[in-house]
Amino acid sequence: MDAVRTNAASGGAKSHSTPALRAHASVLTGDPQEFERFLVLRSIVTALIVGAGVTIVELTDELTRVGPLYVLLGASVVVGVIAAGLTRLKVPVARSAWVVVVADVALVAGIMHYSGGVGG
Repeated sequence: MDAVRTNAASGGAKSHSTPALRAHASVLTGDPQEFERFLVLRSIVTALIVGAGVTIVELTDELTRVGPLYVLLGASVVVGVIAAGLTRLKVPVARSAWVVVVADVALVAGIMHYSGGVGG
């Protein structure tokens, strides 16, 4: 954490600056490197979610193929690559993020539909 600084111009008021706040600010302002880090973490989380969907399908008594869940995982990776490519082409991060959000909502809906959701 940065040291507390005294601002002489404001009559000795103390201001706090933390690295975490700066990191979030860089994502909010559209830093492409931070967005690409997010895309990597998104791929990890997506793999975990699809793994949970496969587990749900495998634990049911029905003989159900898990191939469509892997297709959804592949589609998610393709969306991540497209979003990273858009940021490399200098498309604003906000637009790329909307593509990712819409794709993730569709991905989750597909997993819930195919795996039967929480209730099976």
